Amino acid sequence: MKTIFNIFLITAFSFASLNGFSQNAWSVYEWKVKPENVSTVAKICDDYLSQDGNVTEGTTVALYEVMFAGKGFEATHTLNIYGDMESMNNAYNNDQGTDWLLFLTQLNQFIEPVSSLAGRALKAYNADDDSDPIHQLWVMNVKDQNKFLDSWTKLRDKYPPNNFVELGTIVSGREQGMTHYVLSSQKDFKDLVEGSNNSKDEQEAWSKFRSERGETEMVRSFARRLVKKWN
Repeated sequence: MKTIFNIFLITAFSFASLNGFSQNAWSVYEWKVKPENVSTVAKICDDYLSQDGNVTEGTTVALYEVMFAGKGFEATHTLNIYGDMESMNNAYNNDQGTDWLLFLTQLNQFIEPVSSLAGRALKAYNADDDSDPIHQLWVMNVKDQNKFLDSWTKLRDKYPPNNFVELGTIVSGREQGMTHYVLSSQKDFKDLVEGSNNSKDEQEAWSKFRSERGETEMVRSFARRLVKKWN
């Protein structure tokens, strides 16, 4: 897969490992796509990414549509690229060929770039199973990372989630005070809106986490749904 980051100037997150979580990285490209162009953009991506050699070995590319978002969040779609750190590094070091330039030319006629960020993972659960098609993301301003991470780890190690959940930090391209994020995968709309049926003990543990995590402000939240994956 050729480098999209420098050409689109869109969103990128890279993730490293703590606590035994194998090193990995992922990038997210946020686009604004008009309703009449959605199917065209999906087809352009599919035509290019389905060809042998256009997705770097060890990585996966996924196109998502934004389901729900707060005021001011303009993106309608995200293109996610993820894999182990070495494979992601290879993806961003590959030379660009004529097919890649044609892909960009076609795609840029139907998308509008939104933003650009980069960061790393701090803690993940069920990282080997990101099969759920919906991702809910919360982006926060965390004043004390060590305090937040310690409280989060105590909570999640005692009450581990059944789904893929990741906590990470944004280190480049921050806006509106963004410093950290939490990503939680969901299998369907019902899971997204119902959430977990926590026990009384777990509810109390969440209250303790909120009181011990330090000063934290929610900057934005949104949900996205998978359109298609390529690997």
